[in-house]
Amino acid sequence: MIATTAASTTTRDDFDALVGSHRVVPVVRELFADGETPVGIYRKLAAGRPGTFLLESAEQGGIWSRFSFVGAASFGVLTQQGDDVRWLDYGVSAERALGGETALRPLAALAALH
Repeated sequence: MIATTAASTTTRDDFDALVGSHRVVPVVRELFADGETPVGIYRKLAAGRPGTFLLESAEQGGIWSRFSFVGAASFGVLTQQGDDVRWLDYGVSAERALGGETALRPLAALAALH
């Protein structure tokens, strides 16, 4: 059984109020998934597509995670290795997503999203 909680869910009105003035608007759903694991939910949402992720918190030395964040259907992925910076376009150009700062200063581009 999966249940959502209204207090931690992004409503359509919340999204519409933010989308005009922000480049990134998080869409949040808090789920109590009895019988599901974060990895199982991730596999269902990701379906092998690029631009997906699963982040989990865990107690030091423990086996239980407190929070899991699943991302699917992203518009792109920003990567950097040494001086090599790349934007993998999955639907939104680097110029639109980051304001053209990708090749120069990727961390500054990410900070500008806030």
